Amino acid sequence: MKNRKRIYSLLLVCIMIFMFGCGKENTDSESIILTNEAEGGQIEVEPESVDSIIVSDENGIAFEELPDDIKGLIIPMDSLLLYHIENGGEYLPENPEMFWQVMHYAIVNFGEFYNRAELVESELAADSMVIGEFASAIIADLEEIPSIPDSLSYGVRYDSEEDFYFFGVGDRGLSQTEILSYEYIDNNTLKVSTRLFGVEDDSTILKGDFVLVRNEYAAGVIEPLFYFSVSEATFVEE
Repeated sequence: MKNRKRIYSLLLVCIMIFMFGCGKENTDSESIILTNEAEGGQIEVEPESVDSIIVSDENGIAFEELPDDIKGLIIPMDSLLLYHIENGGEYLPENPEMFWQVMHYAIVNFGEFYNRAELVESELAADSMVIGEFASAIIADLEEIPSIPDSLSYGVRYDSEEDFYFFGVGDRGLSQTEILSYEYIDNNTLKVSTRLFGVEDDSTILKGDFVLVRNEYAAGVIEPLFYFSVSEATFVEE
């Protein structure tokens, strides 16, 4: 198990370096209410520019050149792009299957790298606070975590005694997401264009346009991952 965990961790690190460099229904658990009681005031992050940064369709913006309040947004946007290309689904915030499939992609592909999840045997484990944190980025104004649908019980389960969610580990394949352009509409609204592309040949698999709003869940968090939350998403297949 230790060797497997080490290999998996190294694979995640390699994937992230590349990226940054260029359901069974819960009947025995209470719903997670998305509140944040951490001490501290509302975080205000002033946008670095109100102008768009536009790059060509074939060359994304290098991760290190992105503003700090945009970097973490690759996680929900990449997860939504994967959801659409693998399931054909649109962005429907009220759909619990969409929510948990996107959450699965987010935790499995990014959770361990950001110290938000831990590999336990053959599953990644994340506590309810982490689920709330990721949920706040996937769906804006989400008030309550939906129950896990029966159709997804094979890949996601909840342990009420430990208050941990467990996600089956999978292989995303050789694809990555990059940001093509972003525009601050104002301090509370952001538009981002992205593409999911094949690592081997740099071919565009899917493009996504996102509208994001300021994430209220980040208030009081010292180092939040998600300063914005997805409120709209549209996809264009190549």
